[in-house]
Amino acid sequence: MHHHPRATVQFTVFGCKMSRRQLDRLWRAVGEGLSDGARRSIHTQRSITRIQAASPGQLVDVLDESTEPGNPELLENMWIIAHDPSSESRAARDITIVVTEQNVLQCTVNGDPTWVRGCSATLKSLAEEARPLKWRLWYVPPLSYAAAGMAIGGVVNMLIGNLIPPRTFSAPWSIAISISVAALFALIGWVVGKVMSRRCRAEIWLRREELPQRWFRVSAAELLMAAIGLAAVIATVVFGLVTHADATKPENKNMNPAPTSSP
Repeated sequence: MHHHPRATVQFTVFGCKMSRRQLDRLWRAVGEGLSDGARRSIHTQRSITRIQAASPGQLVDVLDESTEPGNPELLENMWIIAHDPSSESRAARDITIVVTEQNVLQCTVNGDPTWVRGCSATLKSLAEEARPLKWRLWYVPPLSYAAAGMAIGGVVNMLIGNLIPPRTFSAPWSIAISISVAALFALIGWVVGKVMSRRCRAEIWLRREELPQRWFRVSAAELLMAAIGLAAVIATVVFGLVTHADATKPENKNMNPAPTSSP
């Protein structure tokens, strides 16, 4: 019984958008260094069904014949699993790549140390190329965008407080305007977060050689919510100004002299 040294490398890459060309490159990289007796498979989850194939090309055919819902040309999640049994000269080699709907690609490479270092470096390079946006900041959930928007709203409130003359608004209206501004920026942040979440979601195209060109899109519901928030802030400011003007308006005085009684 031979005991060979083993090593494990794990890495995580946020964001994954692959064309068929990129998927084929990844598939070939997984197979490099494996023997003829190695097993490779690719999987995807559709509804409650795990669909398995021996290659990306075979997965296309399986999905075409499947009755599960979803675009047969597009994967939103994926597993690639490879196993090469040990031999007298080296340890067993294993690769697991998992792409989740949360825009995350996770990879684990296990085997003899020299092979693990080279294989993991190649796979990580290919995974980095498949990131639609390079900064991890873009992949935070929409609520994080909303929190950032609220923080920006706080800064705007500070600027408003310094730029508007004192006592322009009464205390209740000042509080109402501050809350409205913070809420508006939080809502804008949430809308931006939803758009970015949709823009950065995991997509693996099985037939397209190049990724489809897409623009940032805002749904009608998101646009409506942003418009309502903006209208609420404008209405609050306008009503505050009107109320303040009415409160400070000098009372009309009768310009005619008071009648005097004749003796």
